[in-house]
Formats: sequence, C-alpha cells, structure tokens
Amino acid sequence: MNRTQPTTDRFKATRTGFSLIEILIVVAVLGILAALAVPQFTSAASQSRENSLKMDLHRIRTQLEIYKQQHNGNWPSFDDFEAQLTQATDEAGTFGAVGTAGLN
Repeated sequence: MNRTQPTTDRFKATRTGFSLIEILIVVAVLGILAALAVPQFTSAASQSRENSLKMDLHRIRTQLEIYKQQHNGNWPSFDDFEAQLTQATDEAGTFGAVGTAGLN
C-alpha cells in the first residue's frame, strides 16, 4: 500500500457556507411559521381592545350610579353631563370647581 497522495486532498471538498437550497428552505419554514403566528397576535390585540372598551363602559355605568345615589335619584342632565361628572356638584346638580364651598 503505497500512498502517494497527501492526506490533505481528502479535505479539499469541505464546505465553507450554506447552499442556496438550504437558505431557501429556512426562509420558507420561517414564512410558514410567521403565517401561523401573525393571525393569533392580531386576534389577541382585537380582543384586548374589546375588553378595554367593556371595562370603560363598566366604569361609566358605575360612576353614573354613584352620581344618581348622591343626587337624590336624579341622573346628570344632558346639557351639563361632562361638567356634572368631572367637577364638584351639590345635591341639586349645580357644579363648580373642586374645592368650592358647598360642593362635593
């Protein structure tokens, strides 16, 4: 057994990078995974917005009930609705700046 070829000839065909096919397969797999994941995130965002709106409505209902109890069963008037719910008021519904004497 005479070996005339040096041992380094066996290793000349070693690969130093990825082939185009390997890169395309990886890109395709990542695309499929993204296509599966994106709808779930958009669904979660939509559900989160819906839950936030429900909580806001619940808070508004609660504040209206509190107002009604504090004002002898009367609801806030439509004309001064925002002012009556955000400023200090008396039992008759008269509103003014917070800290005004006689207004809660």
